[in-house]
Amino acid sequence: MATNDVNHAAWQEYGRHHLERQTALPEVDRIDWAGWGTGPGSELLGPVTGVRILDLGSGVGRHAAHLVRDHSAVVDAIDASATQYQRARHRYPDMAGLNLLHGDAVEHLARAEPYDLIYAVSVFPFAEPARIVPAVVQGLRRRGRLVFSALHTSVTGQGPASEVVARRELIRLAGGVEIPTDMYVLDSPVWVGLLTDAGLVVDEVLTLDYEGEAPVSFRVFSGHRP
Repeated sequence: MATNDVNHAAWQEYGRHHLERQTALPEVDRIDWAGWGTGPGSELLGPVTGVRILDLGSGVGRHAAHLVRDHSAVVDAIDASATQYQRARHRYPDMAGLNLLHGDAVEHLARAEPYDLIYAVSVFPFAEPARIVPAVVQGLRRRGRLVFSALHTSVTGQGPASEVVARRELIRLAGGVEIPTDMYVLDSPVWVGLLTDAGLVVDEVLTLDYEGEAPVSFRVFSGHRP
């Protein structure tokens, strides 16, 4: 099964799991790029009022809703998983300024007006880089910005790959459920090379480390289309 098919099935199952459990999640007042509440938040995006924004792989939509509610932004939030989209629609049925979309991000970007800002939280590693990276860069306006986070190590301590290859990881859910995924856990120079080749100027790469019982590390990439 191809990477896109494996991961699409994984996020369908993830959303179905939480729909059945009716998982309650609190609203957020920041963008948490790595998942443990440390490091910079929404300020990495810069000014968001009055700019055209896409939340790529938006899931339940809490980050997009935060920008709309707390920063008066207008956000398109897209997710390929029908069950995740269903969760988002149930949670935000009529929030003015939040446009929830279900579909393939690459196909959406090919037909949409270019965006001033595209961001993604832990989404890029689940997509084939050769497909997603050029589409996102071309989906930006000139001087438009891209900000995204990506896993740098796994909870097992396995470090990043030095070439563009996917590896099997597991999403662990309550009740002992494990969902297999294919992830591109790539070293920072590999991501920078992919972004640069697609026409993006990489402005900053941040390191976010969690030194807990299961140490894990993320990278946050920020860049612009010249």
